[in-house]
Amino acid sequence: MVVALFLFLFLYILYDYRKGSILIFILSPILDMFPFLWQSLGKVLIIIAVLIWFIRSRSKLNIIFKSIFTIGILITIISLLISNHFGAIKHTPSVIILVLYYCTIYVLYNYISDDNNLSKFAVNIIVKLSTILVINGVVETLVHYNPLLEIGRNFGLYSEDLRIVDEIRYGIKRSQSIFDMHTTWGGYTIISFCTLLFLSKYKNFSSRNLLLLLVLLAANCFFTGARSAIIGLVFTLFAFIDYKDLKKRNVQIGIMVILLISPLFIDYFQEVFSSISDSEKVGGSNADMRENQFDICFYHFFKSPLYGNGISYTWEFALAFDKTLYGAESLWIPILIDQGILGCLAIITMYMVTAIYLIRTGNKRFIFVLLGFLIFNTLSSIPHFSIVNVIYYVIILSFYNYEKYYSIQSDN
Repeated sequence: MVVALFLFLFLYILYDYRKGSILIFILSPILDMFPFLWQSLGKVLIIIAVLIWFIRSRSKLNIIFKSIFTIGILITIISLLISNHFGAIKHTPSVIILVLYYCTIYVLYNYISDDNNLSKFAVNIIVKLSTILVINGVVETLVHYNPLLEIGRNFGLYSEDLRIVDEIRYGIKRSQSIFDMHTTWGGYTIISFCTLLFLSKYKNFSSRNLLLLLVLLAANCFFTGARSAIIGLVFTLFAFIDYKDLKKRNVQIGIMVILLISPLFIDYFQEVFSSISDSEKVGGSNADMRENQFDICFYHFFKSPLYGNGISYTWEFALAFDKTLYGAESLWIPILIDQGILGCLAIITMYMVTAIYLIRTGNKRFIFVLLGFLIFNTLSSIPHFSIVNVIYYVIILSFYNYEKYYSIQSDN
């Protein structure tokens, strides 16, 4: 089945390399879970997409040298190369793939800036994919059965060590939808929810049953049971606070409805927020466990604080050294261990240049979403969903309904 999926996407990218590449980028958090050849299906297809771009694009050098993202990407590449060079075990192929992965930012920018209609194509994919995944998430939570995950397992799409989340938290089953981790599902719901709401509120985007989709995306974030995801989602809502909206009749009616039905959910939200202030109240990760993980992290970090111990050192050595590191559940733990201060600088720079891009393109409110995602990723790991995936959505929304040609010069 993985081979069939590869052939379909490969033929599609040959048929229309722009739309094919955009489809692969949006699907990459899902495709990255499917083992294929020496890597994941997502990474293999990304390599193909970037190589096609290098061959066909006439403006690639202009984009690379003038893009604001180049600053962050360059520091990231330097960090990866130095860390790999001095690492205990060389992971040169992985470094090359990661470099190409970051180059997808240029690819997406190039295609959408050349043809603004491709941003609408991308948004259409996000809407359809989100619809499928939230329906699956609701079914999973209500009946404790995950249709998409079971279909994928039966067709051999996932690896044999796929983790099925069956834990009950806050009285409901934790949802993971099609992903191998509930936090990845949380990351997807947050970014998709915020992107679609932002487009609807500020870019005149409309879609049938959009309000229902937004409600289900937000609900599925809560269904994950991940406190870090819930905190991140709540923070992103600052992007949409506008006091003049309070004067609108439909907003006033909405507030009244929420107040009327709130007693039905007060026990649920009280349990959620009390578990955030007291992490011992529910199962799973807690403050003591995180503190222990960071203790292990700093033990290895101080062995080579500047450029780290090498790519994948966290999983090949640190975890073997102490199993209580578990999943190194924060963005910063594997970065500090593997790439040191230089790696942290690379991540911080990527977030900074993304914020600058949002300001320059007139979408500065979305910075709250960017920070909300960073808070989420600081509190928990989000497998298969990184800052690069967030930048995909940032580029897509920045060009949506942009009436005049958006020159590359405005991105530097």
